[in-house]
Amino acid sequence: MRKAVVWTGWAGLWIALYGIGLFTGQVYLWLRSGVWAALPATYILVRPEIAILRASQTDPPVEVYPVLQQLAQYIPSFATPTTEAWVLAPSSWIGLQRLVVGFLDLLSIPACAVLLGGLLGVWAMGKVEHLDQANVRAKEP
Repeated sequence: MRKAVVWTGWAGLWIALYGIGLFTGQVYLWLRSGVWAALPATYILVRPEIAILRASQTDPPVEVYPVLQQLAQYIPSFATPTTEAWVLAPSSWIGLQRLVVGFLDLLSIPACAVLLGGLLGVWAMGKVEHLDQANVRAKEP
């Protein structure tokens, strides 16, 4: 049990480092090009090329697209034909889609990764400490 919890803590650390690295990439590309490429969490639910196309319809500066293409290769995609179709052009549950997409548009991928990684790490540290205390109590006469 302890090994699984420790591995979860390490996974949380790597997820948080991924978020920090992605944010660092955003800052680097911003410093180089002068254009900030926002990475809303909705990009996870659609393929990167669709996300870039979607951004081209909402973001006025044309210079953001090459920057987004450079960052898109580092964004995981959990897109399926069903989720992608629902995010882009819903045919049912339209109000829910607006709520979900609106909420995910407010969140950034780097911030979500750092938050998720940090929560996993804190949970794992607390759980390891709890397991260690339980082992010490079990060994006491």
